[in-house]
Amino acid sequence: MIEIDKNLIESYLELLSNLNDASKLEIISRLSLSMQRKEEVEKEEQVSASMFYGVFEGSETAEELINDIRDARVFNRKIEDFE
Repeated sequence: MIEIDKNLIESYLELLSNLNDASKLEIISRLSLSMQRKEEVEKEEQVSASMFYGVFEGSETAEELINDIRDARVFNRKIEDFE
């Protein structure tokens, strides 16, 4: 732990020392929740494309799927000529 962190912790402890026990427990609870949420976010960020390998199941060939996707495309944007 670096010195600045130690100083911050000491400052917080001094500030919190005057709180009642219920308030201190509430702070502990909120700090624990914030740490759990951080762990959950880190786990979510570890998703990779390889997790989805083999997930799709269908009887169509790759070429049929490609054709279906191309046929479903809708172009609604007009491009005007600039002269």
